[in-house]
Amino acid sequence: MHQTLLNNLGDAAISLVIACLAFSTAWLQAKTKRLAKQKISLKSHAANLQEHLEKARTDNETVSEIKEQVTNSHGTNLRADLDRVLVGIARLDRRLDRFETAQDEVNRQAIASFGRMFESTENIRRSATQEHERIWHAVDKIQTEQAPHPPPRNKFLVELLWH
Repeated sequence: MHQTLLNNLGDAAISLVIACLAFSTAWLQAKTKRLAKQKISLKSHAANLQEHLEKARTDNETVSEIKEQVTNSHGTNLRADLDRVLVGIARLDRRLDRFETAQDEVNRQAIASFGRMFESTENIRRSATQEHERIWHAVDKIQTEQAPHPPPRNKFLVELLWH
């Protein structure tokens, strides 16, 4: 009865470890997919912002070539209008720099988090393997100890051993 209980307990522990490993693996795969999608989205967004920044820089160079103090159709100085546009472009450039810095930090944290999750999963796998081996060694030892010993053939030895 104790043997059956030990076997069932060992099987339950092994099943629990395997289930934990399966859950961890599935969770890591889902997290990896989500991070990959976020990375693609952020790269696309960064590329789009970079494209707009390059256009803005090109426009800024073109504007610099226009003669100073040209008057537009609504009576204000075109140079003053352009100065406001340049201030806006400079503000966008600073925002893009902050965005790139923040994106680098998000990427660094995501990579570090994935590394910690991978290391944790590897530690659990190693621990489960060691525990599995320990349990089977204990089961083998118990089975060996409980195995019936064949009776001796010599009647004198039989009497000696049984008394």
